[in-house]
Amino acid sequence: MALSGFTNEKKALWHEISAELRPSLTDPYIRAIFSFLTAEADDYDGVLKEYDITVHDRVAFACRFLPDDKLHSCLNHITQTLKNEANLQAILLTGVADEGLELLQNYINVSGDVQTAALIASYAGQAAERRVSVWIDSYRSLLDLWRLWNQRARFDVRSVVTCNFCNKSVSAYIDDMRRRRQMARTGANSVKPMCCPHCRKALPRCALCMIQLGTPASSWGAAGQGSADFDSWFTWCQTCRHGGHAAHMGAWFEEYAECPVTGCPCKCMSLDSVSRVLPVTNS
Repeated sequence: MALSGFTNEKKALWHEISAELRPSLTDPYIRAIFSFLTAEADDYDGVLKEYDITVHDRVAFACRFLPDDKLHSCLNHITQTLKNEANLQAILLTGVADEGLELLQNYINVSGDVQTAALIASYAGQAAERRVSVWIDSYRSLLDLWRLWNQRARFDVRSVVTCNFCNKSVSAYIDDMRRRRQMARTGANSVKPMCCPHCRKALPRCALCMIQLGTPASSWGAAGQGSADFDSWFTWCQTCRHGGHAAHMGAWFEEYAECPVTGCPCKCMSLDSVSRVLPVTNS
């Protein structure tokens, strides 16, 4: 009803009453509406400084209504304010490059929440950055301390399985691959892409069958004797990072202790506690 009395006449009684009553309103979006309708000559500070409104709504408003000369300074002000507060909503404006990593570092310094920073940075393909690797290692140690082995394994899959070319996570591909396999079981056609979803370069290959990540395990060695799903999973050494299909690696380490990659001196099997259960017949 209050909005129905709106008029373009700036000196009208409606404008005076709205300006007086606006601070008493509890809904920030209603306050913003009245601020917008009573604004003078593109002065929208009443909307843009309504901090109870989400950042993306304020940014959208600025992009829609501010002239170009004011838009740049407005976005800089919003970004700097959020960064000073270590507010992660600033990622909308900073991205997760250098400025975004500075924001995440400030967030850790204020909150001590290394988990959020590690997840954001690793999913954004920044795992190779020095400080990000420190966050990731700290988060892994935390998961180990809490004995959250399954969560640790899922995190490693997303943060360690990266493209050899662009160094970005291929977890999106892995999730898509699982969905496609489920569709295949129902009779739908299943297309198995074998390239990075980011740079379109070939994904890592199994060290033994030399087929890319995501393809079913072939009949190399003893493959195919266990669960078909597990056989096609990729597994790798946490030291040298070489690996391949779970079935192929299992068959290899039943006979050998060293890494299957030519020239790699890593004794992968001797580093794994499973070596106590599966004796190596040929070293």
